[in-house]
Amino acid sequence: MNRTFNSTKKPTDNVIAIKKNPIKHDWLDILDHEVQPNAIKQTIVWKLDRALERGNFVSFTWRSPPPPAGIFGNPEISPDGNSLTLRDLNNDPANSPGEFGYFITVELDGITYTSEETISTNGVMRDPIIINR
Repeated sequence: MNRTFNSTKKPTDNVIAIKKNPIKHDWLDILDHEVQPNAIKQTIVWKLDRALERGNFVSFTWRSPPPPAGIFGNPEISPDGNSLTLRDLNNDPANSPGEFGYFITVELDGITYTSEETISTNGVMRDPIIINR
């Protein structure tokens, strides 16, 4: 599945917010992240927005099927729980390209929020992805 991706990244693109939905349930608003080919390890960092600063990252989980082993390092949650880091190792050119879906879970005031239902630019519900070129 190929997605149109706006490659004009802003420093706020990986800031996670809560989307409110009075009819269904609230979820985390997370944008797709694109990684360009590069032999050097690249770091992806997600941060919580101001409304979530009292919260904590709980987990990062790959959607099934996960990417082949060795493409990404292990996700790391900062000691204060407000940022999550993932390294794209770019060490297997044959298997690195692709779109890899994931879930992020955040806890705030005893409530768990997940990225499992994110709305894309065309309004379709789907999981966020990392696009490896």
